Amino acid sequence: MTDVSSKVNGFQIMATGQVESGDFGGVDNLYCKYSYLMGKDWRIIQGVDTGISQIACKNNSGESLVVWNFPIDISFTSTNAHGWPRMVLSVYGLDLMGRDVVHGYGQLHVPTQPGVYTRYVRMFKPVSLSWVQQISAWLFGNQAEFYDSKFVGQGKNRDVTRVETSGVVKVKINVLTHGMTKFGFSDGTMDTAVPVPVNAKPRGRSRGRGDSRGRSRSPRPGSVGRSSKSPVRSMKRGQ
Repeated sequence: MTDVSSKVNGFQIMATGQVESGDFGGVDNLYCKYSYLMGKDWRIIQGVDTGISQIACKNNSGESLVVWNFPIDISFTSTNAHGWPRMVLSVYGLDLMGRDVVHGYGQLHVPTQPGVYTRYVRMFKPVSLSWVQQISAWLFGNQAEFYDSKFVGQGKNRDVTRVETSGVVKVKINVLTHGMTKFGFSDGTMDTAVPVPVNAKPRGRSRGRGDSRGRSRSPRPGSVGRSSKSPVRSMKRGQ
């Protein structure tokens, strides 16, 4: 078995887990898609960048949850932290006519520190500009949706879109890192202190008890400080 770390030249981020469930207010027959959005310096060394789950239905207990338990297993490598990977989620379902309609988009930032995380991704979907378009979309099954699902992970032109909340997706993700400190990054697992030489001399002057310059002298009886003049002596000089 070959070692993957020997083939890459950069730090590694390993993410495993599952897209556990979704809650869309009682909507049934839903399936989930996921993909990843990352910077130019990042590449995938193991796993797949896209996936689609099975169509899941609600259970008979009366809960509105739709359980997928869709596994996640992917590894990234890079030499630059810019463009840290993001997981883009999109949920689709079947309407009464058996047509695929979108029920929500969302994005999850892969955690930067090792550990086990549970994330609740708020989902949203675009809204038509007028109520006439909304009625025609409901009748003909051509609801408003994004041309590219990765659009939700970008900040460009997001301010001109009209959206509404649709549901929540629960994601459990385990993150491991390798080689972060080698490239000048810290994963937050331990605090690194700057080593100090044993024979190093302190830069500042420390006046201890053994230093005569650090001693405090009590004033003599009848004497005053240098900054103020004694009124008794000034009267004698004036006489």
